[in-house]
Amino acid sequence: MPGWQKGSPFWRDLKGLSGSRSPGIPWPERKPLLGYYPEGESWVAARHLGWAAEAGIDFFVYNWYWTGRPYLEHALRAYLSLKNHHGVRFAIMWVNHPPFQRSAKDWRKILFYWKKNYFSHPEYLRLQGQPLVLIFSPRKFRKELSGWQKAARIIAEMKKLAGGLFLVACLNRPATYEKLGLLVLEGYDAVTAYNYVGYSGPRVDTYENLIRFYRKTWEDYASKLREINLFLAGQKAPELEEVIARLRRERRHKKALESFLALKGSGRKLLYLVPTIPGWDDRPWKGREAFVRLGSTPAKFARHLTEARHFVSSHRKEGTVLPVVLIEAWNEFAEGSYIEPTLAWGKAYLEAVKKAFK
Repeated sequence: MPGWQKGSPFWRDLKGLSGSRSPGIPWPERKPLLGYYPEGESWVAARHLGWAAEAGIDFFVYNWYWTGRPYLEHALRAYLSLKNHHGVRFAIMWVNHPPFQRSAKDWRKILFYWKKNYFSHPEYLRLQGQPLVLIFSPRKFRKELSGWQKAARIIAEMKKLAGGLFLVACLNRPATYEKLGLLVLEGYDAVTAYNYVGYSGPRVDTYENLIRFYRKTWEDYASKLREINLFLAGQKAPELEEVIARLRRERRHKKALESFLALKGSGRKLLYLVPTIPGWDDRPWKGREAFVRLGSTPAKFARHLTEARHFVSSHRKEGTVLPVVLIEAWNEFAEGSYIEPTLAWGKAYLEAVKKAFK
């Protein structure tokens, strides 16, 4: 989360200063080990990458914003300024939520910027030989472009002009065949989540219940994607075919359903990248409207990651789940979701990563 430059309003939120979103309420336990650092300076990036490499982390995904030009790019520029990245690669997530959702109409400018400044870099992360790009909200991308058909045309053109993309949609909710089917039609290669917090229970709950919800959600995605991929391979998919029979009776799905049925036997696939989370408590930003998940510890996080590793291993043969585990996030201090070393925990959350993946 590239929001921590010198003078950042996000630091004010953590300090509880006047004019912040939590005035008079500081959060000192979230203070980084590096202090309230200037993220755009190369020494900060070097420390972050060194710590990540020690823990066995392979890559960072940087939140990437567009306002007619790149916004909050300082952390990524600091990464690019270094000669030694400690083996930690990088990719981007196009964050198109408000107030950045209108960026979809600039897709051509954005794509050529990516090609010139990122994709040509030897450390840019590729999956299946293509540059990895995540899109925060496929729904907002679709809406901005006036529907899935236009979104599909734009995504196909983006892939062509880029010489290939591995495009991942973030779907931050339980799986449904209808929503996954739209991602197939639009041309995404995989689906993951920024997080599942908003659908995991009441506003205040436990971290144990959150990671239990994650386990259930992983299995649900794997099950539905297995059916979809069987259908796309021209094989029997009984559960999906029951859903298709129901959707045939609903006129509003007619065009999308016809287009999806035409893909039967095409060999297309929609894959899954497993998301994990070290904790959540966004009271510094949301106050009483926050979601709070109490009781996260490095030991519980290590168990969560170990479960993710076992989930990936148990599904690899079927080819639906990629051998990738995402952690949300490195430094979302205001949302209470971070593994970067802090004064309260030291490097304990990074040690949890090392322990889980050995």
